[in-house]
Amino acid sequence: THGLRGYFSSDYLQNYVKNAEVISILIGTNDFGTNQPLGDITKYNSISFNEEYIGSYQYMLKKIFEWNPKATIIILTPTHRSNGEDPNTQGLTLLDYVNATRKVADFTSCKCIDLYSYGVINTLNYNEYTIDGLHPNQVGHNLLAEICYKVMMNY
Repeated sequence: THGLRGYFSSDYLQNYVKNAEVISILIGTNDFGTNQPLGDITKYNSISFNEEYIGSYQYMLKKIFEWNPKATIIILTPTHRSNGEDPNTQGLTLLDYVNATRKVADFTSCKCIDLYSYGVINTLNYNEYTIDGLHPNQVGHNLLAEICYKVMMNY
């Protein structure tokens, strides 16, 4: 398995995607934190990278489908985080990005693991499972991996 963090070129990402059987994607919390506009799920034909959260997500999925149409794509919603209940400068909370992520999964017929609703990392315990209220520590990574494994075995 390969985990990719941050921003990568299309060619770099394509090399990892083209032969994968299962691709899991966990994004959204940085979009909340950097005040990315959500966008509109119905504007699929005008999507582009970095325009808005939903459009960028759909664009990424479109490219993955092009590179590897046989792959199973599993979308993971963001987990709870510190300050996730506070609105960002767009007036949106983390839950708005979680809901947008669920819509993208529905719209594209991708499987979705709703880590936010699963609630194992939540507002009461995120300090136990993260290094900074956002990024999972080793215990948090292990917990999320265990949950994803259990859910994926039912797909």
